[in-house]
Amino acid sequence: MSTWLDRCVSVNMASIEEDAALAGVSLAELERHVRLHLPSVSVQLIVAQRLHEAYRAVRRIASERAVAIHTEHQDAAVHGGTELLQSADYICRRDLWLETNSRPRVPLRFDDVDPDLGEHYQGSLHYLLTPRADTTHHFGFYLADAKWPIAYIAVSPCDRPYMAQGLAAHGFGIEDAVVLTRMHGLPGLPPNAMSLMTKHVIRALRRRGKARVLLTAYNPLLGFCGAVYRASGFVPYTTAPVAYGYDKSGRYTTRRAGTGVRLSKLNTPPNILMARGLDPYAQVALSAPKVIGRIPDHEYWADVPAVSGLKPWECRPKVQTTALSDHCYDNVSVTAVSP
Repeated sequence: MSTWLDRCVSVNMASIEEDAALAGVSLAELERHVRLHLPSVSVQLIVAQRLHEAYRAVRRIASERAVAIHTEHQDAAVHGGTELLQSADYICRRDLWLETNSRPRVPLRFDDVDPDLGEHYQGSLHYLLTPRADTTHHFGFYLADAKWPIAYIAVSPCDRPYMAQGLAAHGFGIEDAVVLTRMHGLPGLPPNAMSLMTKHVIRALRRRGKARVLLTAYNPLLGFCGAVYRASGFVPYTTAPVAYGYDKSGRYTTRRAGTGVRLSKLNTPPNILMARGLDPYAQVALSAPKVIGRIPDHEYWADVPAVSGLKPWECRPKVQTTALSDHCYDNVSVTAVSP
């Protein structure tokens, strides 16, 4: 289903392509940051269909973030040895070899990532540019003797009751769950590498802890479809609202930042929450057909301190018009999601 944001991106695509070329960044990277920041624009711009103005309002910040990540990627490519990946179209094999028809095989190594380096990946390479202080596991795929991973995954405890609530129908609670919070691959990563690495993460978690379920989420607003998760055996189990917050300069910030965050008032699609069993019994229970639920606003915000002293429903415009109702936060429509 097309949203106001999809229309805005479509109308401005020629400008986004031009700006990506001028900045020397990939179109996908710039578009992701445009999408991440468009919810920060005023409701009036969207209602009035002033979509070119909406793009101009976020253009500078989106470009700056895309350029910063591109610069960090160049440094990471040197330490990760990814120039090798540019020479051929490699495919990851289950036995952790990279293969192609025209070159010798290349070994891959699955290993832990130093927490300081993992924090760098989260804060400088991942599109959110925000480290998670509660990360308990940092995992990576490495090329041969490279010091930096070409793919990275972070795992944290489940500290949001709303995420675990949807698991109750499957017989699990918050104490049974951990969360895949960050996933990032360097440019040139073979297309199946991330799903293969996710499977290795699942095995490692199975060996190291008592958790029975690995949770994660993907955001359709940013163009993600959850393909890597589905290929790794995850199943959707509920949907949840997304809080788009911005600091005083207009840059996106997570709701964990606390006070001083301005919340978007625009309607956005929900995140899709997914779960993967860490043992065969848990996976069978999660795979059993269930109605995919929806986490309502009040439960999503119940366990989080107020941002700027207000909840989203307290920030809504006081005057609702027919046109406005198509775009405001309190008119989110959720469609069924098939596994």
